[in-house]
Amino acid sequence: MEAYDLYLRGREIMRNNQNTKETETALRLYEGALKKDSHFALAYTGIADASLTMYGNKKEAFWADKALASAKEAQQINDSLPEVHWAMGSAYLVTGKFAEAVEEMKRARELAPNSDEGYRRLASAYLRSGERNEAIEAHQKAIQIGPYYWANYNALGNAYLELGDYDKALAAFQRVVELAPEISFGYQNIGAVYFSQGKFKESIPYSEKALAITPNSDLYTNIGTAYFYLQRYADSVPMFEKAVAMNPNDEMNTGNLADGYRWNGQKEKSLVAYDKAIALAYKELQVNPRNSSTMGDLASYYAKKGDRAQSVEWISRARSIDPNSVGLIYQAAIVHALVNRPEDALKDLREAFQKGYSTEQARTDPEFENLQHRPEFVNLLVEFSTSKK
Repeated sequence: MEAYDLYLRGREIMRNNQNTKETETALRLYEGALKKDSHFALAYTGIADASLTMYGNKKEAFWADKALASAKEAQQINDSLPEVHWAMGSAYLVTGKFAEAVEEMKRARELAPNSDEGYRRLASAYLRSGERNEAIEAHQKAIQIGPYYWANYNALGNAYLELGDYDKALAAFQRVVELAPEISFGYQNIGAVYFSQGKFKESIPYSEKALAITPNSDLYTNIGTAYFYLQRYADSVPMFEKAVAMNPNDEMNTGNLADGYRWNGQKEKSLVAYDKAIALAYKELQVNPRNSSTMGDLASYYAKKGDRAQSVEWISRARSIDPNSVGLIYQAAIVHALVNRPEDALKDLREAFQKGYSTEQARTDPEFENLQHRPEFVNLLVEFSTSKK
């Protein structure tokens, strides 16, 4: 009973807060539970889930390895618990084994058919596997089961955001704020939606509100990126530097800092930062060889350094893994513009706009500098700006 009490206390922390400090507290509680009962499978699942959160926060391979090892320990002790399959499926998801993740989540659903967490995790596995409709249906089922739990709406909003359905994403995140105004996720993600719609000024207050509640590197990155697209490059650099200071192992933070240096006229610093971002991206791909987002970033870094062959190869690989990601489609446009393939860039932009990507972001994106004089680029912006009215 003492072990179970410690486990429940850890789960409660993870249910409502997932910053590094509180995740470390949850880990200590789970480890304390194992000291009380070394064959307590649920404690191992808790360690697995908390370790995955730590990996997301720190991008250190140690945590991904620890998550997988803990999930396997839990499975050896008791394979009939849904939590065991959730943990194993989530570990597979982070390490790029998407098909295996789906199967684990389906097995968990059989064991716990009325669990909103089960459907939420299954939806994440479906989305990574490219099964868009199944992912949305699973998220909606989670909401039906748990209509007053903010995380169900937050997960649905993230899926819509990734798929470029910004109006539905915004509605989901607004519901998060209604249900849990004391946490940062709703405000942070509303800011992300506004940013994706090209409403950069509008996004900043929401990111700042979230930052006041729970400071994290993603929020500094979001504010810095908004400044970047507002062409306030000197203001963006300090935000990116704070993001890197908080999470130096995240390739995206370092890549954004490189962009800030580059457009702020600090060429030498930008080249050093791009090299570091590339090295960090390869480290992340060692953990998850099918991380299409990291591949897309890697393509961008190579393009910005002038390595045409590597950039085209990596963006092609990223798109082959996740052809539905509107973010990757837009990133492909940037890569093709930077390596002087304007026809391909314009084709990518048309596809991104058709899927709902912001024309305003493309209009203000400095990476399209070599396209802005082309009538096809101007006409494309006019066409899709008009079609949204």
